[in-house]
Amino acid sequence: MLPGEHHTLHPLSRAWIRCVSASVLEASVREEALKKRILIIDDDQLILYGLAKVLTDDFHEVKTVTTATAALDELAASCYDLCLLDLHLRDLSSLGLANFIRHSYPQTRVIIMTTCRLDVPALDKNIKELRQSGVCQFIAKPFDLSDLLGLVNHLLGSEDEMHSGFRYTPVTAGRRTRKCRRAAVDRYLPFQLAVISQGQTQRWVIEARTTDISDTGIGLTTRYPLKATQVVSFGKPMDERTGIVVWSSMVDEKTCRAGIKFC
Repeated sequence: MLPGEHHTLHPLSRAWIRCVSASVLEASVREEALKKRILIIDDDQLILYGLAKVLTDDFHEVKTVTTATAALDELAASCYDLCLLDLHLRDLSSLGLANFIRHSYPQTRVIIMTTCRLDVPALDKNIKELRQSGVCQFIAKPFDLSDLLGLVNHLLGSEDEMHSGFRYTPVTAGRRTRKCRRAAVDRYLPFQLAVISQGQTQRWVIEARTTDISDTGIGLTTRYPLKATQVVSFGKPMDERTGIVVWSSMVDEKTCRAGIKFC
């Protein structure tokens, strides 16, 4: 093309560019529409971090708050597909919050995390009503993170109303087939764990032994009772890597076995 000349696109080229641009825009809009918005309410910062990390990796949009009051502000400002809340909140009743969501935001699903198994004879009246109404699901801590993800994806992927009933997920020693095969390794490997005590964050060094390892995760045994969603970090032998406890189970009274996914 000579200086001063202007290149004119062929009509078919312009049409092709418009078509590609429209396709890219449509794909972007469709991807955004498929994203589900999740609100997590828990006063434990470590649990919030762990759940947010896992659920964001699972292609959800996640917001975390530490109080029911902050949750009410979020619900008033934005639409959420799912609320994941702890049974024991400091400022307001989580059961009252669940009932409020039931009446004010019926499109929002709810999962309540409990600290122990809820035996039917001892259920609180409000919990019984929530179970019977089908407004929410219950899951007991410590839970298998993969089971929680399965429950979350089931609720968010279903257009039907939730079935009522309590969902208790026991922690078992048997694990699902892994995507990456782990090599059996038995060696001493201490790790660090951030613990909140009396409002202060402390870092504890915990002794452990590895059982297996891969590029994506590690299995270990320790005397410390690890729980799902806790965040742990390893030293130089593991290249300063950080991981999230995906599952844990007590092998006996003094030994905890856990699976950790690297971040």
